[in-house]
Amino acid sequence: MKRITKQEAIESFGKENVKAAMSQGAEPTSRVMNPSFEEPSHIGKNEYAGDPVDIEGFRLTAYYYLTPEDEENIDSFDWDDNVEFEAEEIW
Repeated sequence: MKRITKQEAIESFGKENVKAAMSQGAEPTSRVMNPSFEEPSHIGKNEYAGDPVDIEGFRLTAYYYLTPEDEENIDSFDWDDNVEFEAEEIW
């Protein structure tokens, strides 16, 4: 599995597939952000993920990382500009 940016996802899977992955309704995950294993910018944030979308041999999942302040103001959170994707090859 590989984490990629929104632009990389668009280049690899197309804009419509990225929109489909982003429209899957992100919900909080229970994953704890461990400083030893996580991207440093994710520490202290809560992870949200949408349901994965299967695209041409890959499963694409949208991930978002929200601070407690973002969660308090979730209606004004900029989902479009604060997304990362996980691309998992499926057999």
